[in-house]
Amino acid sequence: MNSVVVTILGVHLLGLVSPGPDFAMILRNSLSFGRRYGVLSALGIALGLSVHIAYSILGISLLMENSPLFFTALKWIGALFLLWLGVLSLGVPLQIRRTKKERKLQQAMKASKIKVLISFQNQSFKAILTGFFTNLLNVKAAFYIIGIFSHLAQKGLPFLVQALCGFWMVLLTFIWFALVASVLNIERFKIKIQKYQHWIERVMGVLLILIALQIMFSNQ
Repeated sequence: MNSVVVTILGVHLLGLVSPGPDFAMILRNSLSFGRRYGVLSALGIALGLSVHIAYSILGISLLMENSPLFFTALKWIGALFLLWLGVLSLGVPLQIRRTKKERKLQQAMKASKIKVLISFQNQSFKAILTGFFTNLLNVKAAFYIIGIFSHLAQKGLPFLVQALCGFWMVLLTFIWFALVASVLNIERFKIKIQKYQHWIERVMGVLLILIALQIMFSNQ
């Protein structure tokens, strides 16, 4: 594998480990709704990243870079989305939310097995969409990906190599966040944090709100 690609993947891995909107959202979803929801949110993040990579490789980013209005709109939409997630985390007590969810699921099971299947499908879709839009509407992620693939293009790397690099970045992203979601739901670990889970979710809510405000008032 090209040494430039290896370096890029290493930098990307370090970026994944660093706290940010994606990481905060995965913590929130995994602790609130379980491993499956968290892993599906990780899939959504990876899909959102793939969109950034696709337009960067195809050269559409050159048009976007010359449109300040586009990035301003992306910044505010993304910030408002994170703000909404943060307020949602603060506004509804975890235990009440889980109780309502379990009650609805029990009613659905009594009513029809088909309704249960539809309920799970809807939850799966919601988890993927949450992850997808968290990443897609992150203006910093957009600049980050555009910068990486502009660098690869300047190095004269062919389209196929850039596409391969993008594929590995998407795969690494999914594996990392799916791993985080899985670790948070290991039974031994989950039992220890269960007592503080409600407050952890509130902290995640505050973190998401702070990230949203930071994005709103940044000069970028």
